[in-house]
Amino acid sequence: MNLLPDWKFERVSDISADFLKKEGIGVLLVDLDNTLAPYYHGSPAQKTIAWARHLKASGIDVIVYSNNKTERPRGFAELLGTEYYVNHARKPHADKIPEALALTHRSIDECCVVGDQIFTDVLLSKNAGCRSILVEPIKLANPLHIVRFALELPWRHTK
Repeated sequence: MNLLPDWKFERVSDISADFLKKEGIGVLLVDLDNTLAPYYHGSPAQKTIAWARHLKASGIDVIVYSNNKTERPRGFAELLGTEYYVNHARKPHADKIPEALALTHRSIDECCVVGDQIFTDVLLSKNAGCRSILVEPIKLANPLHIVRFALELPWRHTK
């Protein structure tokens, strides 16, 4: 299976509404930890909040899509100005994608997964049949996250 992301950006806030519209993307399923904010961090940066609100104002739906089993994704969705979130998403399994898309009445053709991990976020997009954007992790502090990142290097340094 091809694990290459469709696009790469440094941070989520680098992804513009104009770019998404040009590519026919109307909904982003955005990972929470190390994509929107560092692990265990209470809120996203102001730049990230402004980014999400600008996308919403531009007609792009943002769904916080996380494997987190707590209420953290809901809180982040509220801070970002979107009512859409899915927790305990079971990435890279795609079984909760229809639930997420039903929130916005969008199709899989308009969907793009955004995240910092190849083996969860990009693989989710491949399993779901949609596109993917890989961003750099915000902060690599946990030794296990550093090992995982190192294992992903062959896919990160292509294109």
